[in-house]
Amino acid sequence: MPFQKLTNAVDMNWTSLHGSHSSERTGTGGINDYAANTQIEITVPDTITINKTRLDDTFGSADDLVRIGDMITWKLAIHFQEGRMNHVTVTDTLPDGLLFIDTLSIGNDTEIPYESSGNFTYAAIQTAPNEGDTSLEWQFGNILNQSDNLTPDTIEIIYRTRVINDAITPDTPSRQTITNTAQLDYFKYDQSPAESKTSDINIDIVQPVLNISKSLISPESARVMPGDYVVFRLQLTNTGDAPAYNTEFRDILPEGMGYVQTVQTILNGANQSIEFLTRPTDTTIVWKLVDDQAILPGKSLQIDFQVQIDPLLSSARQMDNHAVIDQYHAKASTDFIHRRQYQPEELPYPVSVYVPGLILSPDHMQTSLPGTPVTYVHRLKTYTGNSTGTLSFSIDSQENLSWVIYMDSNHNNQLDKDDAIWINHDEITSTDQDLYLRTVVPQNLPAGWQDRTILTATLEVGEQTFVRKVTDITKITDSKSSEMLGIKTVAIDSDCDTDLTDESTVNQTFEKAKSIAPGECAIYKITFINNGTGKLSTIVVSDNIPNYSKYLGGSAMVDSVPEGLRIGEIVAPVDMGTGKVVWPFDGELLPGMSGAVRYEVLVDD
Repeated sequence: MPFQKLTNAVDMNWTSLHGSHSSERTGTGGINDYAANTQIEITVPDTITINKTRLDDTFGSADDLVRIGDMITWKLAIHFQEGRMNHVTVTDTLPDGLLFIDTLSIGNDTEIPYESSGNFTYAAIQTAPNEGDTSLEWQFGNILNQSDNLTPDTIEIIYRTRVINDAITPDTPSRQTITNTAQLDYFKYDQSPAESKTSDINIDIVQPVLNISKSLISPESARVMPGDYVVFRLQLTNTGDAPAYNTEFRDILPEGMGYVQTVQTILNGANQSIEFLTRPTDTTIVWKLVDDQAILPGKSLQIDFQVQIDPLLSSARQMDNHAVIDQYHAKASTDFIHRRQYQPEELPYPVSVYVPGLILSPDHMQTSLPGTPVTYVHRLKTYTGNSTGTLSFSIDSQENLSWVIYMDSNHNNQLDKDDAIWINHDEITSTDQDLYLRTVVPQNLPAGWQDRTILTATLEVGEQTFVRKVTDITKITDSKSSEMLGIKTVAIDSDCDTDLTDESTVNQTFEKAKSIAPGECAIYKITFINNGTGKLSTIVVSDNIPNYSKYLGGSAMVDSVPEGLRIGEIVAPVDMGTGKVVWPFDGELLPGMSGAVRYEVLVDD
């Protein structure tokens, strides 16, 4: 037995003469006789070893790499010296991230109870670790290894574990090393525990990491016009250390941009045919890769696809294109056990093209007294993309009023000393700001006098020229009159999201009359103006929901309220109801001042 102490003794005697003679000394005479003895003590060496190796895994046996969810087959080879070993126990405490599946064999036996075989004799092993355990133990008890030096002196335990999908194995870093240690314990010949023998082995858990990027392939410039074709490149790159399976991703096109065709698809450096999975909406394209279309580590998926700008699209807008990876997996769909699904990855920033153009709004009408200043506020929006345009204005006044144009240079939404006078042909980039048109009407004008001024803006961007006009009407009234003027206009919100910025210029412009299709929404705007020179109080604005329409709950609001007025509690129908919307105001409406309210309805199908 290991560590057993053995004593080897030798006794020796001799004679003084050759042969046999009666007078010779023989070593039987006592002190100083021809006799001697000696002994030596030796310890039985301990040559028992344990060695743990990885036989195979479901990612391949050529290396020590495994994925989340992979199954690993292990071998424990315990080499025993010949003789008896007592209280033999083999343990394996699995590291975080691994779970036991089953024991395949012990020695030559593949079923419990595991019987001894070959040169070994031990009591049958009646219990084994259970699936899901992390602390594994196989108790052999006393083992006898026959002393014939012929048969192998090794007992092998073959078992399997799985890399589990839990918080112990986060998504990053994409390669994590874990160490698995097996241990062998037994007793010495004196029944005291021998020093434990261990065997370590490392495995690397590898995972995919997908990044998404997008670029404009054609045209070279981001400036496009209605009807133009545009080619985008969508690229998914695997910067991790394992393949990404069953990747599902989508491209979100802006309103006014439609998918035409896929130009080319390259997966892992080779041409591939990948069709989109579905089109949930006109502006969403979804792709899903199948099992044999994994994105390999260090490789990418590149899709070039063509879209068209709506030929009927109005000008003056930026079109932002987004994309997102919705999901990808550690293993193919056929192996669903502990199959990790990775988190979505969004495009860091949109890829944009722009339709250059110009928006100038709205029209105005205002009453005034002779010799007083008149100011009209217009909203100016220019879209030049990465280019610079030139902007000019022309003013056609029916009564030859002298107008001056100011830009809201400090963007504080009021005309003040810091606002600059606009000089024609100045350069301008994309902007969205207020513009002030100001004059002083002459003295001694009669009541009823009226001026119609047309302000024309011209924007030149490259070879394109854009022209927009607004009309401002100024009336002179009696200094003692008080008169409320109401103007009702309408704009079209085709997607019923209460937001007009994503609509065409035609739709988002408020006018006296519009054409609308069933199922679309209309936003009504009511502007009220004190058209006289006296104060007005106890103001209530109300409007009946039009026939064949339903009120959109929560859409009734105040667009603007002048100084001196305070909005009360708005009364409106329930969502999809009919009836009347009422806006009560407290305070006074001063001469020449105006306010505006709005609400939205859905036109019946």
